[in-house]
Amino acid sequence: MSILRLQRIAKRFDSWELAPLDLELPPNATLAVLGPSGSGKSTLLRLIAGLERPDQGRIFLEDREITHLPAHRRNMGVMFQDYALFPHLSVAENVAFGLVVRGDDRRSIHQRVASLLADMGLGGMEKRRIWELSGGEQQRVALARALAPQPRVLLLDEPLAALDQELRQRLVGQLAALLAHAQVPTLIVTHDPTEACRLASHLAILYHGRLLRFGPVEAVLDDPGTVSAAALLGQTTIVASGPLVARLAEVLPPAPAYLVFPDAALTAHAPDLGIALEGRVLGRRLENARTLVEVCGSTLELFLPPEYIPGEQIRLTLNRTRVRPLSQDAVPSAALPTPG
Repeated sequence: MSILRLQRIAKRFDSWELAPLDLELPPNATLAVLGPSGSGKSTLLRLIAGLERPDQGRIFLEDREITHLPAHRRNMGVMFQDYALFPHLSVAENVAFGLVVRGDDRRSIHQRVASLLADMGLGGMEKRRIWELSGGEQQRVALARALAPQPRVLLLDEPLAALDQELRQRLVGQLAALLAHAQVPTLIVTHDPTEACRLASHLAILYHGRLLRFGPVEAVLDDPGTVSAAALLGQTTIVASGPLVARLAEVLPPAPAYLVFPDAALTAHAPDLGIALEGRVLGRRLENARTLVEVCGSTLELFLPPEYIPGEQIRLTLNRTRVRPLSQDAVPSAALPTPG
């Protein structure tokens, strides 16, 4: 049985809507809802938390419907993007806040707070004020506060967005370890595909208020299904109908409108293991260490050894079992990424 289940949930605003969708959070899972700004991911989190009311659909926590329950009766911990910590309270008082409101006794509150701070690597910081903490320490205090009442589900709204890029890269692994230790089913909303894939076991992709894909992370990465989903996952080697697709039509029938080539699909080695293709090196992208290669009129971004130079002809091998067809999304065409 799913811990959390959304059944045809929808929310409408004046000029935008979260279209009806079904979504599940499996037991002991971490689900990342990935999407750009304006995709509806934060609206979805607020609907689950009880901070917004849906216009349609039902929400279940295990076998209990909670669609119309107020937020404080849903037994969910929420960590907001800006952490929403109380600056006038100490670290320990922030973590204890939900327990005090609930009316727990002082001894059990003290034990729970001490245990959580130790788990978060914050032991000895009980009396510090929020402004005395680093960004990473504030993040851990916010996470401890969300976990303190022992929620059935943990909801994280862009948990790393408030940090600078260098700190985010350093803390994503730490956050993954903390979530694994907490062992609470978790739903995370994020715009960063790397964070989504490192933190989660399952992935849901939202785009223009529509759910494009849902499943285990590995399955979604292997077969993103649509052009926008593949682009949001950072799969840059997307090819529209043209000479390359026509060249592969015989071995990849029927010829789709788009193809995506995961990193392992095209290599410059092992010609006996796949389909041989001729290419020409165009240059190298410094930001992602990929080599630009023209193949049958299409520009592909590939991980290749750095010794290949612009203008050089190169023989590539395509592993056809790795290539996936893509469909065009049912979203405004102007919003679609342009394939290479």
